[in-house]
Amino acid sequence: MNQCYLPVDSKQQNAPLHFKKLSDTGFTIVNSGEPMAANHHGAPTKRVCAHTDIFTYHYRNKGGLRSDLNYAHATLCGACSQKVKDWLAFQGKGFHKLELPKLQGRTPGLINWGNRVRIERLRTLGPLMSHLQASSDPLATVVLKVLELMFQVPSASYWVDVEKQNYSLYSLQGDVALLLRGSQCRDNPQRSPSVVGFWMEARPIVAQEAIAFVRDNLKASIAAQVPSSDPENASA
Repeated sequence: MNQCYLPVDSKQQNAPLHFKKLSDTGFTIVNSGEPMAANHHGAPTKRVCAHTDIFTYHYRNKGGLRSDLNYAHATLCGACSQKVKDWLAFQGKGFHKLELPKLQGRTPGLINWGNRVRIERLRTLGPLMSHLQASSDPLATVVLKVLELMFQVPSASYWVDVEKQNYSLYSLQGDVALLLRGSQCRDNPQRSPSVVGFWMEARPIVAQEAIAFVRDNLKASIAAQVPSSDPENASA
């Protein structure tokens, strides 16, 4: 698993970090000889979608601050997170053509269980996938890519996990962020039933191809979007 880190200038590596106040709600993190802030702070922070919004930091020491920064850089901004939430709540009609692989599992019962879950999810997500395919929003294409990767999974055990561990909005947002980032982050690990995480473990080439598609065709367009004219009014 790849670990994420923040590049630190060797001359500044041992210097304490603290927040420099920009406004009543905005702070920036700087290196200096001053002691670190001990309270919670909101600071404009660039997210994995390349948008900046206010992220609330909760840290006790320099290591905790770096962990918070890594998490912020590996997750979606508030506006992009809301888009994914709104899409997942889509209640329209539609059909998205997919070729489903034959499920594999240890026992017939496990395969039957996995098939049932997959069919239920396809009935729920098929209309959404059709809706996403018709959208001109590049982030919608990333969400669609995640869902297409999901229905390519041939493991019955994975589909059982989708039901038992509840592949939810948080899971979908995490997989979208993971495709944008291109690698796992130890401060925001995507565990089962993560779609992208499954392919990274089971067949890395599938995940790598999806990551390359997003990087080469979608990331720049997503970054160019302006989710809010005032980042201090965006949610973390």
